Amino acid sequence: MEAIIEQETIRPLGYYPETVWVYEDFASFSANDSAFESYTEQVDELKMQVKDMLINLTTDPVEKLKLIDALCRLGVSYQVKSEIEDQMNLIFNLQLNLDDRDYDLYTVALVLRVFRQHGFKMSFG
Repeated sequence: MEAIIEQETIRPLGYYPETVWVYEDFASFSANDSAFESYTEQVDELKMQVKDMLINLTTDPVEKLKLIDALCRLGVSYQVKSEIEDQMNLIFNLQLNLDDRDYDLYTVALVLRVFRQHGFKMSFG
């Protein structure tokens, strides 16, 4: 039998400076309620502006779809989900004809993608 000799593993130690954060600083933190209320009011106002933009946007349905795409990409579409669904149904029921105007490839692809992402089956051709 051979004797198994275990060698102690020596790992380098990291010497880090002491933290500048002190627990008491966080424990004594209090949120400014008036600032929070101000931000809440601003958010509510912006939500209303977005809803108005979505509902009252120009009659061009492609512009509405571009706005819907931008809201989805920004990650704020959940704030106006019902308005988006209503507008998508309205535009889809209009039988949007992309041949009427000379749209570029980007616009056609965007329209098809936005409709498909929202569960509408639409083809071009």
